[in-house]
Amino acid sequence: MDILTLTKLVLKLGGIWLLIVAILSLPGLFAAPAEYVGLGYVAVGLYFAVAFMLLWFPGVLINRVLLIRGTDLEGSATPELNDPRQSRGLIHWAPQRRW
Repeated sequence: MDILTLTKLVLKLGGIWLLIVAILSLPGLFAAPAEYVGLGYVAVGLYFAVAFMLLWFPGVLINRVLLIRGTDLEGSATPELNDPRQSRGLIHWAPQRRW
C-alpha cells in the first residue's frame, strides 16, 4: 500500500467520523434554545459538507491540495532482493541506497 492509497483511506475514515459526529449532533438541536438553533444547523451543515467531500472526493483533495503523487518503485526493495537463496539480497541493496 503506497502513501497515496493510505492517504485516501485516512481521508475517507475522517469523512466517516465527521458524518457520524454530524448525525449524532442532530438530536441536540431539538433541545437547544431557539436563538441558537440557526447557528447549530449551520455548524451541522458544515460538518455534513466536509464529511461528504472527504468521502466522495478524497483524490481531488490529495492531488490538488496536499500534492501527493504516486511513488516510483525504482530502487525499492522487491521480493527478488529479499530472496535468501540469491547471493545478493538486502546486504548488497542497503549500502547502495541514499539515506
